[in-house]
Amino acid sequence: MINMTKFYIIFFLSLFFQLANCYANEVWKAEIKANRADSNPHIFIGLDSIANSFKAAPEPPAYSCHMVLLSNDSYEELSLDIKKNDKKVYQWIISINPNGIGDFYTTSKMFWDKNEFGKGFYCLVDGYDGTGNVLIRDMKKQTSINITGKNKFYYYTIKYKLPDISDLISCLKILSGINTDINLNLIDVNENKKIELSDCIKIIKYLAELS
Repeated sequence: MINMTKFYIIFFLSLFFQLANCYANEVWKAEIKANRADSNPHIFIGLDSIANSFKAAPEPPAYSCHMVLLSNDSYEELSLDIKKNDKKVYQWIISINPNGIGDFYTTSKMFWDKNEFGKGFYCLVDGYDGTGNVLIRDMKKQTSINITGKNKFYYYTIKYKLPDISDLISCLKILSGINTDINLNLIDVNENKKIELSDCIKIIKYLAELS
C-alpha cells in the first residue's frame, strides 16, 4: 500500500494540475530581439482569443543581422504571430541571418524577457519543424543565445506547451516511487486534452496498486 503521506502529496499535485487547465485561455505577448552591430531586429509572438499576424517589412538592402517569423502553414514572413489560445501546444518558427554582409562567420545575439511569457513550458529547438536538437530546454531560465553563421538564414523553433496528462503521469510516478511504465490505456492521453479529476483519481489508484 502507498503510505498516506505520499497519497496526499499525489492528491494535491493532481489538484495543482487541475488548476493548470485554467491556463488554456492564456493571453500573453512576448518580444524576441536580436542584435549585432547597428542592426536590432525584433519579432512578437503570443496567444490571444483571436489569432492575429503582421507581415514582415521587406528585407533591407544592407544589414548586420535580420530576423523574421515564418508562418507555420505557408512560411510567409511575419513580424508578429499571435495564435488563438485554443490548444495546449504551440510553436513559432524563427528565421535569422546573423551576418548579412559576407561569406564569413559572425555572431548575433538573440534574447527575450522571460516575464513577458505566459504560464507553461518554453524551449528552443534547432530547425523549422520542431523536431531538431533542443538548444534551450527552459527559455525562462536561459534568456539569450548566440547565433553564429554566415550570410544566410538559419531556422529555430520556439515550442510552448501547457501542462498535460504526460506531465501529470511523470510527476506522479516520481512522487510515488514507481519505476514501471504506466498503462496508458488507463486514460485518454492527448496533448490537447484537459486534465480531468477522474483521470487523476484513476492514476492514483493505479499507482497505489503498484506500490
